[in-house]
Amino acid sequence: MPPKRFALIIISVIAAAGLTVWAGTAIVGNTGMSSTAGIAVLGVAALIAAVVVRQFAGGISDKHTDSHDTAEK
Repeated sequence: MPPKRFALIIISVIAAAGLTVWAGTAIVGNTGMSSTAGIAVLGVAALIAAVVVRQFAGGISDKHTDSHDTAEK
């Protein structure tokens, strides 16, 4: 992997983590939720975001092209 691409990925991940923490503290602070409820909400939001990102990136493959499929065809 080229160093420029690796650096871009690292910067993107750090920025996404910072944005997530900022959004989480804003939501928890404005709604008056406990920190435990805030963490639960952020966990669900992170899972939804991961599915959406994978869908747009084409990471969810067709069942017929799955390389881990061991069933006879």
